[in-house]
Amino acid sequence: MRLIKKIFFIVIFLFLLFNLNLVYAQGSYKLNMEVNELEGKDEIVVEIKFKEASEKILGMQGEITYDKDILELEEIKSGKEAWNVTAFNKENGIFMIEINDDEFFNQDKYFGAEDKVLDAIFKIKKRENTEVKISGVKVVNSQFETTNIDEENININFENNSFSPTILLVFGLIIVILVLTIIILKKKNNKHRQ
Repeated sequence: MRLIKKIFFIVIFLFLLFNLNLVYAQGSYKLNMEVNELEGKDEIVVEIKFKEASEKILGMQGEITYDKDILELEEIKSGKEAWNVTAFNKENGIFMIEINDDEFFNQDKYFGAEDKVLDAIFKIKKRENTEVKISGVKVVNSQFETTNIDEENININFENNSFSPTILLVFGLIIVILVLTIIILKKKNNKHRQ
């Protein structure tokens, strides 16, 4: 019986998400993104929250895009225990997250404004400034209405990226050459005075 309930829920959810005979809601939903670097690791966590949600949410899908030369998407974690990441493709960043079957009828467990939806965990390949974007987002609210959400992005600036070792080496050589030039010019001036 539980398996039938789960299959039924997934079929309804997929039906709603993929626009088959779908009525789009006029609700208002906005996302917010924050980034945190994990101390002692070459990883960052991009936290995705609802900034605004006019209705409670019971499911969401979207795509996370980023520069694959700079970051590598390792994992997506749900923002609430009552939710599961039911689909996640590491190569293209597409994900689907929905409420657990056991909590389906408990609207207190649905996502709302200010709730953290998920954490996207990235491995840092290069410490270069970059951008992470979430797009193609659709949410299903408690009335089973689907709404598209505007894309959201966040710029990631690494603090110790401002001076690379090569730039420091070149800068240091320029200073040494300038100091040596000044010393040589002073010695020549002193010889000409005597």
